Amino acid sequence: MTKLVLKVKGMHCASCSTLIDKLVSKQPGVTSVKANYGAEKVAIEFDESKISLEKIDEFINKLGYDLIRPDEKGFTAEEEEIIEIRRTEASKRRVIASFLLSAPIIIFYMAVHMFNLQHVHQLWGIDLNYFYWVLSTPIQFVIGWTFYKNSWTSLRVGSANMDVLVALGTSAAYFYSMIGFLFLNIDHPFWESSAALLSFIVLGRYFEAVAKGRASAAIKELLKLEAKERWENPSVRR
Repeated sequence: MTKLVLKVKGMHCASCSTLIDKLVSKQPGVTSVKANYGAEKVAIEFDESKISLEKIDEFINKLGYDLIRPDEKGFTAEEEEIIEIRRTEASKRRVIASFLLSAPIIIFYMAVHMFNLQHVHQLWGIDLNYFYWVLSTPIQFVIGWTFYKNSWTSLRVGSANMDVLVALGTSAAYFYSMIGFLFLNIDHPFWESSAALLSFIVLGRYFEAVAKGRASAAIKELLKLEAKERWENPSVRR
């Protein structure tokens, strides 16, 4: 029986580790698997006579993640840090873009519902529903593209995760609003539902990435302190 703890790249939320645990454990020859989103690692125990590490790697790749095998060269700590910073900055840009586009929709509909204001359909001769449709479309399909991509990856292997729920829920609100507005003359399309939901989920993922980065940095500092203490104080060496 072989036991390994390996690096896994590409996990973007806690449900990713659950997905890996659930599906990899079903593979013949795999006796146990435990993925950790925060550490970006997976502990696998498997029988090499029934399944090879290469096969496990191929299956994890189908799930949309990258397993770093012992025979593969991974990134150095400095390169990992740079990649993490770039990923966090990209997430921050998505949050800013999302709220710049969704803010007019959210503010308008919040004012209508909270203060019982009249639902204004036109302003300065412009149909506001067209305006909100234009604003919500890039949020749904550009900023929200990662949810569709991750949903397809999950469904392709016969499973579902949070991204599937997000994609289904926001798509239902968006397409109901579009079809109802264009063909059914509904009075209140739900543009704010899909735009606000995606914006706040993207914001949550950004906060999660920042917290994860800070936790990793704190752990690295602790390891440095331990190494320094052992070097300066030989009595603590084992």
